[in-house]
Amino acid sequence: MKFRPVFFLILLVLFISFLSSRVFGPLKYISYPYDLLSMISSKAFHALSKEWQILSWKKEKIESLEKERDLLTERLAEYENIKRQNILLKELLGIKESEKKIVTFAGVIRRGLARWSNAIVIDKGESDGIKKDMTVITPRGLVGKILIANKDFSEVLLLDDSNFRVAVRFLQTRTEGIATGTGHGVVIKYVPKDAEVIKDDWVITSGLDGIFPEGIPVGYVSGIKEKELFKEVTIKTAQDLRSLEFVAIVTKGQQK
Repeated sequence: MKFRPVFFLILLVLFISFLSSRVFGPLKYISYPYDLLSMISSKAFHALSKEWQILSWKKEKIESLEKERDLLTERLAEYENIKRQNILLKELLGIKESEKKIVTFAGVIRRGLARWSNAIVIDKGESDGIKKDMTVITPRGLVGKILIANKDFSEVLLLDDSNFRVAVRFLQTRTEGIATGTGHGVVIKYVPKDAEVIKDDWVITSGLDGIFPEGIPVGYVSGIKEKELFKEVTIKTAQDLRSLEFVAIVTKGQQK
């Protein structure tokens, strides 16, 4: 290559400069190229070292800030959860003020046992005054009834379970019927064909079954299907049964 002689010449000059840097006298000046290169290399090394230290510090700072951000995010999530729970508890306390025979409030701890398709387990039981068939509600409306009451926990059969039944009344027309769960929703079957049913009308408990208190919101009419002899009315439940956190338990056969 045409640059090889020049490269070797530079190396030779640097080598001679290095050797001359070890002696004193006039030959000392020959070492200037080596001294200059050493000075430049030293400054470059120090500059790179300082830059590396700055980058390391920035990296540590970023990691520290990210940890602090994650901690704050976690605390914010905890705060929002506590805030939501407080709101729900205040709503339940509102029920307590207007409804003097609430037995107790309870938290939902898990979904129900496998033998029931739509059920939940709550953290209160017989020791808290809960008994089988007591009504379970939220501030929004009916949730279900106590299926099994153990000493310290209970199982609640939800409104949309296929084994659930409740006597109901349409709010505007006062037509009565029996609402039943389908496993994924709630319907009122065998409504007389000539009975007036209004879409979006509210459906409440009638109290005629002797189990559920009268006047608890169950849901509103979301669909009406005409059959040969009857109407089948679909209800949108007042309470979202898949987002339950706290519930209230009402005594059996209580009247509002």
